[in-house]
Amino acid sequence: MVDAVIAIPTYRRPEGLHRLLTSLQPSLARHRVRVIVGDNACDAQTRGIVEAFARHYPETWYLPVPERGISQNRNALLDAFRAMPAVPWLGMLDDDLVAPPHWLDCMLVVAQACDADVVGAPYVIETGQRRVSRLVRNSILLNRPNHATGPIDVFYAGGNMLIARRLLLAEPLLRFDTGLGKSGGEDWEFLTRARSRGARFAWSAEALCHEDFPLERASARYVFGRYYSTGNTMAHVDRAQRGRGPVLAKVTRRLIASLLRMAVHLARADVDGAIRRGLDSAWAVGGLSGALGFWKSERYR
Repeated sequence: MVDAVIAIPTYRRPEGLHRLLTSLQPSLARHRVRVIVGDNACDAQTRGIVEAFARHYPETWYLPVPERGISQNRNALLDAFRAMPAVPWLGMLDDDLVAPPHWLDCMLVVAQACDADVVGAPYVIETGQRRVSRLVRNSILLNRPNHATGPIDVFYAGGNMLIARRLLLAEPLLRFDTGLGKSGGEDWEFLTRARSRGARFAWSAEALCHEDFPLERASARYVFGRYYSTGNTMAHVDRAQRGRGPVLAKVTRRLIASLLRMAVHLARADVDGAIRRGLDSAWAVGGLSGALGFWKSERYR
């Protein structure tokens, strides 16, 4: 019997995929694990990396996913998992992460101790010796939320998570929204719907992964654009679930509060605080646009 499946959606990141697979070796040595790599590029180089890894770990599958989109890739991995009998857990890891040696141990311990349906865990970008702008230092890139290990209300990023089979088999079947396949936000929408069904969430702070991200490319345009597009997509999803009025009121309040706080920080010559509130304002502007029905994002092309 297989203890867990580790599913990895990938798209044209052969070097990152190789690093991630290598980092999973300790988990594969201690548990009965099947690895499935969903390749959204159907690329010969990616297939070669997976097949080379499978020579050492035969329970490694290559799954070509020709329909483009991160949601489409994730759904193909869900379908492959559901077709396997009696595997209790599905792990999902982004292809730009490196997992710690005890990754699966930590995730399973928390899942079982909390009787959780979904377990999340953090991932961070290491700056190392790289020069980082003040804008990036104050952005979500280097300040992602973390939590104490144990039960939590919910989390919204699906790059490092473990999902119980019972949740994925419950009718109607949970799937990732294919309309968000090129924008991102599909994990936020999926987890929000799981929460609305009463799913129990937990967090494993010890299952910390490291993300390989080119900080050198994080220009001001990229950072502000990412905040805008995130707010835009989240409001678009929220509007579909709650209606236009409540979401419009929510993002309008956030925009006004962010602008007022930014003015206070500027008056106090608090540059870092002003930057953070400016980024939050960009999120709120995107949210306002999404709440009004203006939504178009092609983050994953």
